[in-house]
Amino acid sequence: MIPKPKKTIDQKLMDIDNSPRLNKIANKKYSMVAKKTSAAVGNVKKLAKIENKYGYDYKTAAKFNIKPDNSNHMPSIADNGKVLKAKNHPTIKKTIKTEKVLGNKIFKVGKDRYTAPKKEAKEYKKILKKNGKG
Repeated sequence: MIPKPKKTIDQKLMDIDNSPRLNKIANKKYSMVAKKTSAAVGNVKKLAKIENKYGYDYKTAAKFNIKPDNSNHMPSIADNGKVLKAKNHPTIKKTIKTEKVLGNKIFKVGKDRYTAPKKEAKEYKKILKKNGKG
């Protein structure tokens, strides 16, 4: 039996992006977030809680001048390695899998999450903490 050729990183990333299972999960979550948001209209505290749990860090994105790509998709990671998606964002699973394929580790510093190459993650976490990020 001939072994299957190993997939390239680009092929693995395309698999993540086109995964029917991950896309189904994301679509269900987007639908659920829309329902929660509609139900919370007028309740500032509830809307803030929903944004914090399922949203995207547009403030940091603006700070790094991050703009949507041609498909109107906002990047998941800022230039400083900060993960811009909330912990329950509809597509966070894709981000986590993508970072793993790229050889990166996601770690928490304070309330924020960052990503860095596995070999550098521990040192970067120390630097972030030293600079008051955690």
